[in-house]
Amino acid sequence: ENADGIWYQSHPREEVLAGGYAISKDTRAVQPISYVIETTLEGTRRMAAKARVELRCLMEGERLIKFGLLQDLRVDSVVDGSGQQVVFIQEDKKTDGSFYAVMPKGLRKGEQTTLTISYSGDKVLTDAGGGSTYVSARSSWYPSLNSFQDRALYDLTFKAPKRYTVVASGRKVKTWEEGKFTCTQWRGNEPHTVAGFNVGVYKAKALTDQRTGTQIEGYATTEAPGYLRSPDGTSNIAPSALLDMAMSQAQVSLQLFTHWFGELPYKHISVTQQPNFSMGQSWPELVYLPLSAFLDSTTRVQLMGGINNRLTDFVNVVTAHEVSHQWWGH
Repeated sequence: ENADGIWYQSHPREEVLAGGYAISKDTRAVQPISYVIETTLEGTRRMAAKARVELRCLMEGERLIKFGLLQDLRVDSVVDGSGQQVVFIQEDKKTDGSFYAVMPKGLRKGEQTTLTISYSGDKVLTDAGGGSTYVSARSSWYPSLNSFQDRALYDLTFKAPKRYTVVASGRKVKTWEEGKFTCTQWRGNEPHTVAGFNVGVYKAKALTDQRTGTQIEGYATTEAPGYLRSPDGTSNIAPSALLDMAMSQAQVSLQLFTHWFGELPYKHISVTQQPNFSMGQSWPELVYLPLSAFLDSTTRVQLMGGINNRLTDFVNVVTAHEVSHQWWGH
């Protein structure tokens, strides 16, 4: 909490004397209800976006609303539901990435309000070469409230150069073109704890698992990222060649975990390749698999200069592990 300038913090004296205080006490000031976010990706670095956030006040008289946001994304404006400008505070990006909307008057407990936030910047994306892109700010690419603590509905629109494919949380409901951009809209039918996206020059496949009724989409590049290319820029690695295997592993995992843990509230999951070699992650309806999961054992031995048992063990379980987070985590 040092970034917020808190020097001393404790429970109110009356709560301590009454013995009614608890570490788990809910101290949230507001609660998100829904996000509608339109994001334009200008190449593989800069992005500009507008997020309409509907929220509910949980504390009587609250005026200061804190949002999480990557330091390099700078807020241009905050507007309320009536179209009036709202004062906001955002420190230098080297100091604190969070920013605060200062409401003109205290909100009533239970009151709902809408804020539209315009922001832009870079450092969310990094071009990895070969059609691969690092999406590093996976939970701070949009102004978030209580990430992983609250569930909210997300409606996400992305505009990206036509060369690229964007995959996001939720299910794709619409695709269209605007000038040099391909646009897609993604919507979750159930509230999610967080929202994210992946982007690259992908080959895509889809299947429907008959046992669970889940639609599985797979996305992988046809070329290796830059760090696996020879000095002359060539490579014989094609991650998309093993896309069917990754989707099959996800399918079997969904069947097994549905039997063990029960049905998911949504019937869709996207399995996507990322340039990270040995790190996976899972957002609601969106799985980021490491590049190593799209390489056969022979290729891994060649790259590592021999058999690496730890990497082999990791690759053998990483898809099931990340799919399991659809239950355990989300």
